[in-house]
Amino acid sequence: MLDNIFMSNIKQIEKDIANSKFPKTGKALLRFYHKILSLKLLIGKIEVTEEVYSGKILLRALFEHLIVSYYIFNEYEYRNNDKIGEEYYQEYFIHEIFKQKGYSQKIDNIRGNLTKNVSGLEYLKKKYNELEEVSASQYQEINGIGNKFKIDNILKQLNEKSTTKQEDRKFHDYMLGFLDEYNRLSSYVHGGPFAEKETYDDSNDLEAENNKIKNWTESALNAIEQHILLFLGDEKNEYLLMLKPIFGK
Repeated sequence: MLDNIFMSNIKQIEKDIANSKFPKTGKALLRFYHKILSLKLLIGKIEVTEEVYSGKILLRALFEHLIVSYYIFNEYEYRNNDKIGEEYYQEYFIHEIFKQKGYSQKIDNIRGNLTKNVSGLEYLKKKYNELEEVSASQYQEINGIGNKFKIDNILKQLNEKSTTKQEDRKFHDYMLGFLDEYNRLSSYVHGGPFAEKETYDDSNDLEAENNKIKNWTESALNAIEQHILLFLGDEKNEYLLMLKPIFGK
């Protein structure tokens, strides 16, 4: 039902997000919808027996997208401004560049070109002229904000926030189900023996496993759709009315 409601209003949703008071946060949530939908469509093409293993890898990636998007939505609800969207597209973006370029330092050490006594920022400045003006405090601040989007830190931050609203608590508990499954699927992403045993040694019903994967993707897509409609509902009540058949209120 929620998919039909969302898709039948997608053009207006896109328009209202573009004109929102909090455009960066809205953009991030909508982009996560498209990314999660893309993963869901690919997972939907998985064959029952041959590709369950890869399906669980994709499902783990989908859950990571959902958890980050939930963090963005949760922070927006908590702050009631566009700050989290700005951090996502500014500091987190730069943090990813720092991280990608900084990884070259580890590769240099593996190759024998030792840089172990060189700080990460010093290494980046020597290798990439465009980062010459970045100060130590800016580097630390950007990395501090960027690290908030790591899954472990998201879990810690969500745990520290208390909510007294029953509907928020119920939704938060609902999201914990995705986190439980995300944790269990870790072995598939990292090529661990647990995933191998579960896939090739245990006598699992592969058709049932395949159906479970696809049911999880449907639930994840519904979750991000709810986030977006609730986000827009803070400015336009008609979006909350769209959710009435879902929430039963």
